[in-house]
Amino acid sequence: MLTLVEEGQGNAAIIMPAEATEVERFAAQELARCVHLISGANLPVYLGMRESIAPVSVYVGALDHWPEVAERLESEAVPHHPQGFLLRTAPDALYLLGCTPEGALWAVYALLSEVFGVGFIGLGAQGDEMPIRTTLNVPALDRSEEPVFPYRSFLTSGNESDAPPGSNVISPLQSDRVDWMAKHRATSFLLHSGRLRADDVARHLLGDAARRGIALEWSHHNMGTWLPSKVYGRKHPEYYAVRNALRVDDTATQLCLCTSNPSVVEEVAANIVRFWEEHPWVSIVGLWPNDGYGMCECDSCAAMDRYDDETSRECAYFPDSADPVPVTEFDKNKTNRYVRFLNEVTDRVVAERPDARISALFYVDLLRPAPDHELHPSIDPMVALYWRCSAHALYDPACPTNRYFAEVVDEWSAYAPGRVAFYEYYMGMGEYSALPFPILKTLEADWRAFASKGVVGACIQSAASHHVAYGLNYAAFAALSWNPDANLDEFVERWLESAYGPAAGAAGRWWRALESRMQAIARGDAPPTSDARRPRCYTPTRLNFPSLWDQDRMAEIGVALDQAAESSGLSHGQRYRLNQLRTYHTFCVASAEAYGRERKAKEAIAAGEKQEDYAAGVVEGLNRLEAFVRQVGDPTILSAQGVLNRIERIRSQWTR
Repeated sequence: MLTLVEEGQGNAAIIMPAEATEVERFAAQELARCVHLISGANLPVYLGMRESIAPVSVYVGALDHWPEVAERLESEAVPHHPQGFLLRTAPDALYLLGCTPEGALWAVYALLSEVFGVGFIGLGAQGDEMPIRTTLNVPALDRSEEPVFPYRSFLTSGNESDAPPGSNVISPLQSDRVDWMAKHRATSFLLHSGRLRADDVARHLLGDAARRGIALEWSHHNMGTWLPSKVYGRKHPEYYAVRNALRVDDTATQLCLCTSNPSVVEEVAANIVRFWEEHPWVSIVGLWPNDGYGMCECDSCAAMDRYDDETSRECAYFPDSADPVPVTEFDKNKTNRYVRFLNEVTDRVVAERPDARISALFYVDLLRPAPDHELHPSIDPMVALYWRCSAHALYDPACPTNRYFAEVVDEWSAYAPGRVAFYEYYMGMGEYSALPFPILKTLEADWRAFASKGVVGACIQSAASHHVAYGLNYAAFAALSWNPDANLDEFVERWLESAYGPAAGAAGRWWRALESRMQAIARGDAPPTSDARRPRCYTPTRLNFPSLWDQDRMAEIGVALDQAAESSGLSHGQRYRLNQLRTYHTFCVASAEAYGRERKAKEAIAAGEKQEDYAAGVVEGLNRLEAFVRQVGDPTILSAQGVLNRIERIRSQWTR
């Protein structure tokens, strides 16, 4: 056993390589900072090999930067995966080393969380839970770790709610998210290029990401941004898709460009190359379709299609359904067009930048691999499992929805082995209105299955503005994408204990009640969801939420949460998080009431009753929900503005 701090006095020195990188320096500083917060001790930090400067030497850095240290280690025990790291003790030394500087940072965070008990829970100043200890001992360690899935990314879909309205200033919450991601071994932050400006990112976010080794991707629904119509539209209307016999602009849905036009290919490629030259910090550039549906209808594009309309469009139906209800559709011609366009653009970009990686999104009717084209080797495909069932694991044969998506995953595994990532919705998408999404058991089963599918990882749609609602899902993804065989129950127990301390029992009851209810829905032991054709499937729509929310049980747990708030022994951070959960619970109560009224009204109208007989009750429920949401001041509990916008849209449907 090594003693780093004894009765508040430092007994160790932190040493980093003489030519330490920014990430290695940050790793050493993070260790010193957290040790001080835990124990009050100040451990000195040195550059370069030092001997006998303290009873214990703590070496932090990349193996390649520590040749003299690497010589002391047995080579067979050293991780060889580029993202691997090790924690090892010697009689007078502790080694926190990575195959890269990022790995060294992860080794530091592994020591802090798994040995010293630090909890990396939320965002910002209240995000970390530091135990108070005057003595810090490190048991004998000989661990090396490496990830199963090398791509572990999160999305920011734009600025956050604490930024000034209309401002391009990057919200501090974005930096808080980068910090949280590094502590959970994420590899990249996918920036929505249609909603952020690269110069603002470079000014306000790049430094925080760089010192943590977080790569920044420039992507999302951005096809139109590479050929902005305000620049090209007047002179070159032929660059844009034809819809209903008219040329559209760069904001049109899905394939908004005329992909058969050679000049479009050349100009998009040139703009991507130019962008990369101006912003070399970008790791991956995306060429994703705009959101929605549609493609060019001009004669030139149509002449390149191989299939007639009837043959091109295939529909996947729910099995055993009395009616032909589609899960989703697939358009062969459109997918061929997209992949052909991707390949042509990428070929030109790579000619200028041989190491370029282009990200591509396949979703809705572009979900399956292209039937007649292979992907350029410099394209990284991302597959969006849009509107899958989350009550069941993807490969659960009992699920009528997920059978289709499981087939799609298998097709992609064969089409682009070792290259496919998922774009996943562990926050339930915007339509779900920040409601709870208890899918831990599904995540556990899915990522264990993906390990044999040649999948490289996933990017999770997410935002700081609902971290309280979905932070546990994000942390579980980070753990399972690193090691899908991790004991998730133990992980959740540690998370709850760190987050809530003496209130972990009550808070744990809240989270587990929802997880249990989701599993009951999957088994058919709970009220059916709103879709009578698949009552045991749970897709993230607001009208399904009343089936998830057991009103009596959750009311009882709500009382327990209030009682727990009176507990002694809660740290400041634990009390803060418990109050966040209590606020979120009240939001869920109001949401269940509002959407329960709406669902009952829709069912009655479907049975032949009049909308005007129910409209007032639905609007009353929505008004109560709106009044509560407007009182929520914490920008990380729920995406308040998004919820308010959705309430307004729903209410307008009942007040026409």
